[in-house]
Amino acid sequence: MVWLAAMPLLGGCAVGPDYVPPALELPVHWSADKPAVATAPLQLGAWWRRLGDPLLDRLVAEAVTGNPDVAAAKARIREARALRKQAVGALLPVIGGSGAANANRSASGVTEIGATTFNQFQAGLDASWELDLFGGNRRAVEAATYGAEAAEDDLRATLVTLIGDVAATYVDAR
Repeated sequence: MVWLAAMPLLGGCAVGPDYVPPALELPVHWSADKPAVATAPLQLGAWWRRLGDPLLDRLVAEAVTGNPDVAAAKARIREARALRKQAVGALLPVIGGSGAANANRSASGVTEIGATTFNQFQAGLDASWELDLFGGNRRAVEAATYGAEAAEDDLRATLVTLIGDVAATYVDAR
């Protein structure tokens, strides 16, 4: 009887289904004249090097290494990766151990007994595991993964802006 009353309450604790992006039907090509030709994506990793100017290469390298926004974006990536590792750790069992050793020597006032040495050793082992019944920990890992990906995208956006500004300023100065 208690289970029947508790079932609706426990059902409210469940995490929703996986997100599925909506399917969009897009045309195969935008123009009726000719179909789109598949081309390889452009590699824009070091586009400024195509200009063949060693001074611009050096200025870009200096800007990337000395820019505080780039350093902060890299720190956010490290933070997001650490948070993801922490979230993954919540899915695993926790095992702990402890140990202690004591040595005591007592001397009594009576010399016929002499000094007595006592040794005491203790060891302990502890293990626990939180079951992820409602998927909260799995969702936390999923969210942390998306957070790490977003931090990496922020770094790429920062680099694109910085390198674009350096190159544009350099070209204007030339």
